[in-house]
Amino acid sequence: MSWFTNAISSSLGRKLLMALTGLFLIVFLVVHLIGNFQLLHHDGGQAFNTYARFMTSNPIIKTTSYLLYATFIIHIVWGIGLVVSNKKARPVGYNVSKGSTNSTWSSRNMGLLGTIIFIFLVIHLKNFWYEMHWGRDPYGNVCW
Repeated sequence: MSWFTNAISSSLGRKLLMALTGLFLIVFLVVHLIGNFQLLHHDGGQAFNTYARFMTSNPIIKTTSYLLYATFIIHIVWGIGLVVSNKKARPVGYNVSKGSTNSTWSSRNMGLLGTIIFIFLVIHLKNFWYEMHWGRDPYGNVCW
């Protein structure tokens, strides 16, 4: 095996890839937020609709969106896989008297938080992405 295959197959390597996919998703959120600032123009939604049309018709953006979908799937599958492999490696939990002394609440509840984010994502995609493609114009969908 090559060093790359060894790195990816190790627990630490998979955690590194999880971090990188998570970083890509955060960068997407920042870009998404910047694009949504077009809603603040007082032009009746013209800037936002132009932005939305550009984002759905540009081939580079379309390719990046497929990369984004793949990243979501990879991040979710690897996250579940890491949890399962960690449980198999140590089926008996650690004897912890007070977990909050060593870690934050969010780090101990990543599965719950990921599930909440996933549910939000499904609702968000239905309310905005789906409606934008098969419903009304993007600005009308956001500012009803």
